[in-house]
Amino acid sequence: MRFVMRNNLLQYLYKKHINVDYRKLVGFLLSFVILYFLFRNISFEKMMLAARHVSIPLWIGGFLFFGLIKLINTYRYKRLFLIRQNFGKMYSLISYCNFILGVLPFRSGEISYLKLLKDKFKIPTAKSIPRILVLRVFDYIVVGILFFISIIYASRYFKFDIISKITGGFIFILLFIFLIILIIVLLSQKQKFKNNFIILGYKEVKNIVAKDSFIIFLLSLSYWMARNLMGYFLLYSLGIKINFCLFLFINNIVLLMGLIPISAFFGFGIIEAGFSFFLVRVGYNYSQVVPIILIWHVIIFIITIIYGAAGFILLSFFKNKDLS
Repeated sequence: MRFVMRNNLLQYLYKKHINVDYRKLVGFLLSFVILYFLFRNISFEKMMLAARHVSIPLWIGGFLFFGLIKLINTYRYKRLFLIRQNFGKMYSLISYCNFILGVLPFRSGEISYLKLLKDKFKIPTAKSIPRILVLRVFDYIVVGILFFISIIYASRYFKFDIISKITGGFIFILLFIFLIILIIVLLSQKQKFKNNFIILGYKEVKNIVAKDSFIIFLLSLSYWMARNLMGYFLLYSLGIKINFCLFLFINNIVLLMGLIPISAFFGFGIIEAGFSFFLVRVGYNYSQVVPIILIWHVIIFIITIIYGAAGFILLSFFKNKDLS
C-alpha cells in the first residue's frame, strides 16, 4: 500500500511539474523581460562584434568539456546506485535529464531522474530519492568549498559589504541544509519515527553509500571543477579574460540565483544580469560585456540541447537493446 502511494505521488509530481505549460511560460516571460531591459540600449553592432570571437576551436573545446562533465557525472551516479554495467544507458540518461533539469523551474526537473531511473534501471523511487538528495548535499558542499576559496581573491575587487552579504547568505543556506540533516539524524534515533519514509531513506543511504562517500565526494569535486573550467574556457575564449578564482566567485553566485522558485528559462536573463553586475565592477564596459555573456550562455545552451537530444534518442534505442 505504501509503495502504491509513493508511486502515485511520483506520477502526480511528474505530471504537475513536467507537463504544466504555464510554468514554462512564466520562465520564458521572465527571461524575455530581463533580457529586454539588459539589451534595450545595446546596439546590433555590439552583438556582431562580440560574435566575432566565436570560433571552431571554441565549439570543439566546449563539446569536449561537456562530454567530460557528463562522463564524470555518469560515474557519480553509477557509484551512487551501485550499477556495474550499462554505462551507455546511464550516460544517455544523465545527458537527457541534465537538459530537463536546466529548463524546468526550481529544480523540478529532478523528477525526470526519478522516473527514468525507475523505467530504465528498475530502481524504486523510495531508493532513488534519498540517494539523489545525498548527491545534492555533496554538490552543495563542493560548491561551498569552491566559493569560500574564491572569496579570498574576490575580496580584492569588491566592497566589503557586498562580500559580507553574499557570504552571509551562502552560510545561512548551508547551515539550513545541515540543520535539516541533523534533524533527520536525530529523529532516526526515536522509535516512533523508525518507519517514516524519510528516516528509512536516511538509513538506506547510511548503510549503502557510506563506504563510497569519499569516492563520491572526489567525483563531485571533479564534476564541479570541470563545469567551472568549461565555463571559464568559453568565456576566456570570447574575450573576458578574468582570473579563474574571480570566475568561480561569480559563477557560484549565479548558480545559487538559479535556485529561486520562479526561475527563467535555462537561466537566461538571470545569468546575464549576474555576470554583468560583477564584471562591470571589475572594470568591463557594460555594452561590451552583456552581448558576450549572452553568446557564452547560448553556446552552453546549444551544447546542452545537442547532448540532451542525443541522450533522448539513445534512451529510446536502449528500450530494445541492453548495451553496456
